[in-house]
Amino acid sequence: MDLNLVHRAVRTGLALLAMLPAPLAWGEAKPTGYQVSQADRQRIDQLADLLDIHCVQCHGPDKGQGGIDLSLMLREQPMVRNRLDWVNVLQRISDGDMPPRRHPQPTAEERRALAGLIDRLVMRFDYAEVATAGYEPVRRLTHREYSNTLRDLLGIDWDAAEMFPTEMVGESGFDNSANTLFLQPGMMQRYLSAAERAIELALPEGASRQQWERVIGKKAAAMRAGERQAQAALDDFLPRAFRRAVTDKEATNALAHYRSAVQRGKPHDRALRAALKNTLIEAPFLLRMEAVPDRVPKPGSVEKIGPYALASRLSYFLWASMPDSELMRLAAEQNPAKRLDHPAVLRAQVDRMLKDPKSLTLGKDFASQWLGFTHLGSRRRPDPIDMPEFTDSLMHAMRMESAHVFHDIVKHDRPLMQIIDSDFTFVNEELARFYGWRGIKGEHMRRVKLPNNRRGGFLTQASILMVTAFPDRTSPVVRGNWILSELLGTPPPPPPPDVGEFDERLEEAGLSPQRMMQLHSQKPSCANCHSRIDPLGFALENYDQFGRWRTRLEDGPRIKASGKLPEGAAFDGPEAFKDALLKTRLDDMNRQISRKMLSYALGRQLGYTDEHAVRTIAKNVKADGYKAKSLVYSIVQSEPFLYQAAPSKGVSE
Repeated sequence: MDLNLVHRAVRTGLALLAMLPAPLAWGEAKPTGYQVSQADRQRIDQLADLLDIHCVQCHGPDKGQGGIDLSLMLREQPMVRNRLDWVNVLQRISDGDMPPRRHPQPTAEERRALAGLIDRLVMRFDYAEVATAGYEPVRRLTHREYSNTLRDLLGIDWDAAEMFPTEMVGESGFDNSANTLFLQPGMMQRYLSAAERAIELALPEGASRQQWERVIGKKAAAMRAGERQAQAALDDFLPRAFRRAVTDKEATNALAHYRSAVQRGKPHDRALRAALKNTLIEAPFLLRMEAVPDRVPKPGSVEKIGPYALASRLSYFLWASMPDSELMRLAAEQNPAKRLDHPAVLRAQVDRMLKDPKSLTLGKDFASQWLGFTHLGSRRRPDPIDMPEFTDSLMHAMRMESAHVFHDIVKHDRPLMQIIDSDFTFVNEELARFYGWRGIKGEHMRRVKLPNNRRGGFLTQASILMVTAFPDRTSPVVRGNWILSELLGTPPPPPPPDVGEFDERLEEAGLSPQRMMQLHSQKPSCANCHSRIDPLGFALENYDQFGRWRTRLEDGPRIKASGKLPEGAAFDGPEAFKDALLKTRLDDMNRQISRKMLSYALGRQLGYTDEHAVRTIAKNVKADGYKAKSLVYSIVQSEPFLYQAAPSKGVSE
């Protein structure tokens, strides 16, 4: 191993650590100019008086039961900063759960007043008053992005992510969230080893002319060996590796590494390889650095990001990889009407990029983390001794079924309703055999029309059904909560602190699942939540814990997958359940996928200052018939995606 590169890696690592933000720094830009109106101030005072009488004794600074300090929440303005907590409070008050029965109760008029004030101050808040572009801190590439970038930069087929530990997941639910992408000092040795391995694969000893062309370009590969060739090679390689135009200083430093290697006696080819390896441990390669080099924005300002930064945002959103030559060309375009940031050009690039096989990452990375099927085979897997038929290849096929279905919906601009119900899926021979379908041969995944209405949509895919069940049995509560929380983005309130555990004796009594759950949730405080969660979970009871169809429990009663949604829509069976969801909850799912995909596209947790953008995106999608491409178009043309807010001077979170 080249000791000079090792020393260089150590120095680079220290420099990278200095560039990265401290953990939890800068979740969102501060809204400027927001002032509580006089009318809202009066409402807040009225709310404070009522809460002080009935709630603050248990939910104040001294006790803060359930993790809620109402006095603090009232001081933090606007109140939507704690929206989920206020929604919980509103739900508890409306349902009569709070205050507890043993405490003095508000009158019916006081309950209406409390609910009305929270509804006006939180649920009907105008988010346009605080809307601003967020702050995107410098962050490293995820291990998957890093591997994909090496693949596309060098033309190699190698999964570099296997050299790194498992990524942490941020509050956003995604592993590309900036507040988790730390760079530990020990990582630099791994990056150095990965860089050496990548260059060895791309340019082995005796590399062909074609291999050199792939890495340094045809012009440089055709030149005679020497410093002029090295200069031409680096002129081609650096802008692609750094994903932007290169400064004179960066170009000079790169050539200096080549010269230094030559002076140490290395032949030309090895010296050039050393300069290329060094580039792969430089900050502009390892980090997402969207600011223009050497330019410091005014604190608190909001500016449009540059075309190169836009190219990177777009490529890492849709491909989880670096911009290709077409995006780089459009970023360098001098004519504003032809440049990447022109709306028509940007839209055309989205269409082009979604046709590329690399956009499958929207299913493999985005949808798998949003909906949770990424955990199948790792956190969730059957015991290999008891269930040997659940092979790694079968669980991989289950994950890929879901990934391909989501990708197909977006790529072909299908309605988002097909996330809940569709007439097609993707299977290979092993997965088709698991579902009980015949006539499908081979390992490759292919699109098939469904033979009946039992399958269709993510709710009935094995990957989802397995990660929302226990290893030995189904759980209507887990599945119902998944639908509310992950699919629809309307999570139920947290359970009360005195909620009881499920009594296994009920299961042993041979009762139906519905009857067991009725007995489990007899407490009024439990019943209100279970009335929202349980019907959604029971609708999927025809699918066992592995996702296989069944009509009755093992040695038990016949399954009754019927019920009623909280909105009143009745259903009998999973097909009718999906219809009921589409009729009553489609807008909830639309807002949820708008929120989750915007967060994934930006690589950060969203805050209340992003909510106006989320609702605008969802509104645009609905106006276009819930078409999937409208979702992507609206995200890449949104203010948070096109603009960057600089942090206010001296302020951090």
